[in-house]
Amino acid sequence: MHTDSERALIFAPMGRDAPLAAQILQEANIASSICHDLGYFVEDLERGAAFAVVAEDALASVNLKPLYEWIGSQPFWSDFPFLVLTVRGGGVERNPGAQRLTETLGNATFLERPFHPTTFVSVARTAARSRLRQYKARDDQLAISESETRLRFALEAGQLGSWQLDVATGFLQCSSTFRAAFGRTADEPLSHAELLASIHPGDRARVAVETRTAIDDSGDFRTEYRVIWPDNSVHHVEVRGRKRVAPNGDITLLGVALDITERRLAESALLVSEERYRTLTEALPQLVWTCLPDGRCNYLSKQWTDFTGMGREEQLDLRWLDLAVHPDDRARTWEHWMGAVEEHHAYDIEFRVRRRDGVYHWFKVRGIPIRNERGAIISWFGTCTDIQDIVEAREILTRSSEQLAQLVAQRTLALEESMTERQRVEEVLRQSQKMEAVGQLTGGLAHDFNNLIQVISGGLEIIRLGDNSAGRVKILEGMRRAADRASELTRQLLAFSRKQMLKPEPIRLEHQIVAMRELLDRSLRGDIRVETQFAQGLWQVEADPTQLELAIINIAVNARDAMPRGGTLTISANNVVPDFVRISFKDSGIGMNSVTLQRIFEPFYTTKEVGKGSGLGLPQVYGFAQQSGGDVQVESHPQQGTTVSLLLPRSTRATVGTEAPHAVAVTPMRDPADMCWSVLLVEDDDEVAALTAEMLAQLGYEATRVSNAAAALGALANGRRIDVVFTDVMMPGGMNGAELAREIRRRRPDLPVILTTGYDGDAVAAAKAQSLPLLRKPYRLEALSGILDMAAAIGRAH
Repeated sequence: MHTDSERALIFAPMGRDAPLAAQILQEANIASSICHDLGYFVEDLERGAAFAVVAEDALASVNLKPLYEWIGSQPFWSDFPFLVLTVRGGGVERNPGAQRLTETLGNATFLERPFHPTTFVSVARTAARSRLRQYKARDDQLAISESETRLRFALEAGQLGSWQLDVATGFLQCSSTFRAAFGRTADEPLSHAELLASIHPGDRARVAVETRTAIDDSGDFRTEYRVIWPDNSVHHVEVRGRKRVAPNGDITLLGVALDITERRLAESALLVSEERYRTLTEALPQLVWTCLPDGRCNYLSKQWTDFTGMGREEQLDLRWLDLAVHPDDRARTWEHWMGAVEEHHAYDIEFRVRRRDGVYHWFKVRGIPIRNERGAIISWFGTCTDIQDIVEAREILTRSSEQLAQLVAQRTLALEESMTERQRVEEVLRQSQKMEAVGQLTGGLAHDFNNLIQVISGGLEIIRLGDNSAGRVKILEGMRRAADRASELTRQLLAFSRKQMLKPEPIRLEHQIVAMRELLDRSLRGDIRVETQFAQGLWQVEADPTQLELAIINIAVNARDAMPRGGTLTISANNVVPDFVRISFKDSGIGMNSVTLQRIFEPFYTTKEVGKGSGLGLPQVYGFAQQSGGDVQVESHPQQGTTVSLLLPRSTRATVGTEAPHAVAVTPMRDPADMCWSVLLVEDDDEVAALTAEMLAQLGYEATRVSNAAAALGALANGRRIDVVFTDVMMPGGMNGAELAREIRRRRPDLPVILTTGYDGDAVAAAKAQSLPLLRKPYRLEALSGILDMAAAIGRAH
């Protein structure tokens, strides 16, 4: 073991030579170790040193074999220096024993005692520098060796054979991989003359010219040629080389070679296959075409160009649609083709193609997607079959009589008009449905954000009017929660819309459903009531929260569409042994028959009207459940409703839950003795309710808050004094504010009702139809005061 040590070893066990030498070296900042016997000395040499100081008399009386063996086992780069302390000098003429020591030690320098410290330090430093040069030579040689090894491995990994040719002598050096490319074994010699002789006679002259050109001019060359192996088989090699000129003018060519026989055979086979494919397509009676995955045409058979009279290049990409298809068929053809490309299904259509003389023929066109092993489309293959004779035969049969022909013409015209009108109506309907969906989403967002703006703007106004420290803190807290809810609502909408890979995490279903309640209410109608039932000790599940929300919304929307006259959606969850949680969605809708039930997970299958659904909702739910390691089950019967059960794997990781908000709260604002009017506040949003109650208190009103219409009717029925009802229009629970007002008028005609809303919809129109006072969100304190004063005046008049 040899380390890069710079210390000195001292072996002088007799006299004071060892401590004296160690002291001098220490003063010269050279570390040293003293060895008291030859065994320890040799062991220290194994550990590493820069040089050794030995006394001649210490070596005269010991067996030098261990030292001799160590010196003989030094690596190629090592010639360890010894400083020999002698009493008679180092020359053979003065010290005959020096000859024996020189033969034993090799690199030995003799220093006659007594020696001067300066001379001793000088000789020691010279020996140390000599050892350092040995270390560097070793490192340089190892670096070169390692670099050559890496290069050899790289060439072997790439199946590249290296070669070097001395141009003057013709001496060729080459690797075993290079020899293998010429049919030789790893240890079989290959001379330059043998290499030239193995080149195929048809390629020799060209290779000679290319080689000479590289030597005389460019210096770099790349060529391919055939070689004949000793077994007379023909192979192909690719050779690359570069010229190197030595300082003395000698020229050497260096490079690599690669056996490309398999590649050339594959290319030949591909050419043969392509030629067979071309021959087959041109022999078919159909016109053959292929397209790229995105629908752009990249091949048309000869029959197509012969029929249309136009070149292939003119009709590649999507130009064939404008150049060859009848103008009346282009829109329909484009729509069908793009639909097949985008939805990845087969293409099957009939349209007219213009012949080279301008006459149009009917063609039956079919195309199928070609997929790879992963299911991705890599190309399209299709045929066009001339069915003009079939179309004409149909026409002849339909013209068997004049009456029949006239009837057929009339019905055809009526059908065409009906189809055109149907397409137009369907397009109008689709546009209308898009606008309705955008309107519903915009209205829902406006309602939610107006609630939040009401909390903030109303709170600012109350703070401006007074300096009530306790009330200020409460209002500021409500404003902060409103801002947090706005951020959370925005986050939910963004998370609901984006597409991403599943990122499972622990989820508590009861908390997830509570957090989604607003999003569910926006997705459902007001006549649909949502009930939740969660088992005690419900496990948490392992799932992607965004995809879980999307699955829940898809199931809820399907349930909504199955209850056109309203109903109840019950969401329940329970544990399923051993490691699953079942979350079920049961609606009271129209249900499904067994035929429909078997197809609900098929992509694009839907029982809804045109434009009402994509048929991707339940397939998304199924894909999410399967990818999450769970399952989805559906039970349904006509007129008995549907239950969709989502099985998700149990999670054992820790998560943090949140508390659900309370449904009904009573907010006493002041001493009842100071109140002059009692207001029943009906508002489902906690922050808006708290802010409105504070504004009412500022105006001198006592507020009793409930969160929905059912709670409001309960409050009116228990005998509590209520002078005016102030209710939001949009509320969950199956009854909106306008319907609540109608019921209150039926029960108590003299009780004033004021409506408030941030959303203009059908419910607002219904409020106007009842001539009810309406306060739009967000509103200021004076607006609230004004409308309450008006209601109070009406109440006193009664």
